[in-house]
Amino acid sequence: FNDKDTLVKEDDGWILEGEGDFPLDPDKVKSLVKGLETLAAEDAFNAADELSAYGLLEPGFKVKITGKKGTEEEILFGKSLDGGKCYLKTDLSDNIYIVSEDITEYLDIYLLAELKEIKGFNRANITSLTINGKKLNEEKEKAVISCLEEGVKFTSFINNSPTQEQLNEYGLINGTEFYVKNEEGEFSVTIGNTAQNGGSYVLYNERVYTLSKSFCDAVKAAEA
Repeated sequence: FNDKDTLVKEDDGWILEGEGDFPLDPDKVKSLVKGLETLAAEDAFNAADELSAYGLLEPGFKVKITGKKGTEEEILFGKSLDGGKCYLKTDLSDNIYIVSEDITEYLDIYLLAELKEIKGFNRANITSLTINGKKLNEEKEKAVISCLEEGVKFTSFINNSPTQEQLNEYGLINGTEFYVKNEEGEFSVTIGNTAQNGGSYVLYNERVYTLSKSFCDAVKAAEA
């Protein structure tokens, strides 16, 4: 989280302020809230050095919590320690605390995004499958359908509102167009450059994700 990332609880769930269409995963947000509620210090002490010595002057994460009655608390997550711990400080105390840093895996807003798995497509129910608008020969189609039958996984969320420049960097302006349809629905993505996690950047519902390597490799091989 940074100063511009604000989660707001509404009647029907949590939203990212200013980006109401951000695909938050309700279960991940629930884990974040529960983790903050149950965060327990394993040690506490008065700072003998400047906050910078604990990574708290420019913290890795800063969380501001506002209660229903307007009460506020700011939490700073500082330098990591051995054993999966880190320093923490709140604006309600002069103490510095040592806590588990497990909670920090939910403090990157992009890690709170929902990552779908596309299922339900198989050789028996697919009515249309194309790459760049063209049908495949039997051998190539078989390889792609085999990956679909295993399930196609989004592996990370990258960008909620990509610019044309960013789409070009991801290789999505002139990427590979994949489309499949059955009686239950359809699935289409544009596949771009290889990402650092081994998969590929994809454009799906106007958002950028990375998609599982096995599927992207099969589509690109079928395109060749």
